[in-house]
Amino acid sequence: MAARSLFHCSAPRSVPQPLRVQRNKIPDHLSLSDHMDKLIPEMQSASISSYGQLKVDGENLDRDDDDTSQIISWLESFENQEWLSWIGGTSQDAVASNIIVAAAFVVWYPSIVKVKLAKLVVNQLIKLVMSMNDRYSSTAAELLAEGMESTWKACLGTDITHFLSDVLFQIECLSSAPSSNVIYKTAVAVTMREALVGTLLPSLAMADIMGFFGVIESQIWATSSDSPVHVVSLKTLIRVLRGCPKALAPYLDKAISYILHTMDPSNLIMRKACIISSMMALREIARVFPMVALNETMTRLAVGDAIGEIHSATIRVYDIESVTKIRILDACGPPGLPSFLKGPSDTTTTILITALSFSPDGEV
Repeated sequence: MAARSLFHCSAPRSVPQPLRVQRNKIPDHLSLSDHMDKLIPEMQSASISSYGQLKVDGENLDRDDDDTSQIISWLESFENQEWLSWIGGTSQDAVASNIIVAAAFVVWYPSIVKVKLAKLVVNQLIKLVMSMNDRYSSTAAELLAEGMESTWKACLGTDITHFLSDVLFQIECLSSAPSSNVIYKTAVAVTMREALVGTLLPSLAMADIMGFFGVIESQIWATSSDSPVHVVSLKTLIRVLRGCPKALAPYLDKAISYILHTMDPSNLIMRKACIISSMMALREIARVFPMVALNETMTRLAVGDAIGEIHSATIRVYDIESVTKIRILDACGPPGLPSFLKGPSDTTTTILITALSFSPDGEV
């Protein structure tokens, strides 16, 4: 927090020159009207011929390449800085600090730095996270998480899914690392793991929910039954439910299917490891989505179709202990509703079941 406060105090006045966006400034000795009188003839002369426009475009392209080169050079610079000697740092620490500073400007002060900086720094920031360095990996993870929705998501695109998989693998490594390795000392591992699990992973999941489910479903088969990745995935799902429930609504069936899979009694090792987090996730889903209900004894789960065709609406009832579907209820309409009264809306996609609950006798 202290470092962040210092950054915010000094950042607006100390943007490195290669990163700073250049703005046209009216000279002090010119009034606004004088400036406009000078600018209008220049604009008119610039549009006289297409050749002039092409020349300007060429100059802009050269300037753009030059800006990119300057930014990359600054990011990769490791000139000897006094603060490095204070912490016993290396040239690698100097480069890492440049990347952290540039990313912080992109996230918190995007209007005063060049637009292209985000694309140039995001991959460098990811490398810092994956390096598992106790000095800057956690900070890099926090910056990625904080700017994921507003900035990094557009830069990464489909690569978010691959990054999700890499982060889960890194979490597994941190959870099972040998204590003899200096990098994985308990305090360091806990700090880095918390940054990944509590901050970065939920932001990645919210940015690409479909990719998130694809990754965690594949982890069931790709990792051991007692892998901490399964519990981490459930906890991330809970965070997504609390932070972005609307985005999760179209994938409600996938979410429930995954949770029930982690409770499968045929895999006792996974069930034992995940049962607490799985039940928490089910309770959270029932709290957030009214078309999902749990009975009082937490032994039955009912899931209704939220969106679909009205003539095919159903309610699925599961036994939680055996994780089996014990009943499928027809929810097309109230009992005794004649088919000729349904009207044309029964063939269109619409909102179906808006609320479910169990009666005292255990019926939906």
